[in-house]
Amino acid sequence: MNTRRAFALSLVTLVLVSVVEAGEISTWTTSLEIDRTQWLPGEPITAHYSFSNNSMEALPKIIWSLHLDGAKEPCRDRARLLLDRSLLPQSDETTSGQQDGRERFAPGTEYDDEIRISRICNIEMRYADRLYGQHRACLHDYRGNQLACVSFEIVRPEGADIQALADLPPRLRDMETDRHLVPATFLDEHPLSTYSGYILARRLSILPGVGRGTLDRVTQLVDPGFFDRFPKTYYHETPPNEVQWVSMEDAVRKCASQLRMFIDAHPGFSMRGKLERQLADYELVLGDTERAHAAWKWLAEHEENDKSRTLAQEYLSAIESVRRGEGTTAPLTE
Repeated sequence: MNTRRAFALSLVTLVLVSVVEAGEISTWTTSLEIDRTQWLPGEPITAHYSFSNNSMEALPKIIWSLHLDGAKEPCRDRARLLLDRSLLPQSDETTSGQQDGRERFAPGTEYDDEIRISRICNIEMRYADRLYGQHRACLHDYRGNQLACVSFEIVRPEGADIQALADLPPRLRDMETDRHLVPATFLDEHPLSTYSGYILARRLSILPGVGRGTLDRVTQLVDPGFFDRFPKTYYHETPPNEVQWVSMEDAVRKCASQLRMFIDAHPGFSMRGKLERQLADYELVLGDTERAHAAWKWLAEHEENDKSRTLAQEYLSAIESVRRGEGTTAPLTE
């Protein structure tokens, strides 16, 4: 793994007190973070932010901006026009209508969300050289006072990513929005490239939707007759409008192998949770409950939200029940 691109959390929390109007004091608490500080061109970069109004007054909206400090022309001049935006939630619970023509954030309330900043200047990969360098993303109040900033760098690819970037479609802007442009052969040709992780993370499962609840689903996935019940599957990497049915077992083994190789090569990948969830199901079907258990254990320990961690714990309990021979006795579904 490329050590200079090691994952690191960049987090800025700042309380700003400023005079907004005569007799009115504005107090914001803001938090802005990004998953890591270094990114390749075309990677989907998401910034997570939160802010709260700690004053007794309704305060005007917060503004988002991006500063392309290292970008080459003409990208730098276009960035602010394209990416500045209001971050005011449209909710009666958090807003208090308009005052003096400005929408306002209600006092004593909090808000958090995320925003995609990877489509910097809407640049295509054929012009990726314009993006290399250090950049900043910031939150401002409506007067332009800086509330919080986070820095990140667009770096040149190394190792397997060099040829992978060269083979990306010239019109692609990021691997999230334009992944439909990536050829079906890309994953086979660049299995260990960072870019392939985004293809794997967004790929639909080839498994059928079986089970009525977590325990029932695990019971059916580990059923030794699974491939007899479902001998064929639609191959997800088939070109559009070309239906190709393949062996379910062969497809499951191939998908599991691709996921294992990538996770082993990129253990710190930002979307690893999505990969582990896919792999867990495939390993159950292939009879490797140890690897499936390890995948759900990782999810239980690393998922960020309570719902995902709770689901992971449910699957861990279900796998343990099946190991003890306590699976459901409901009829197998097809």
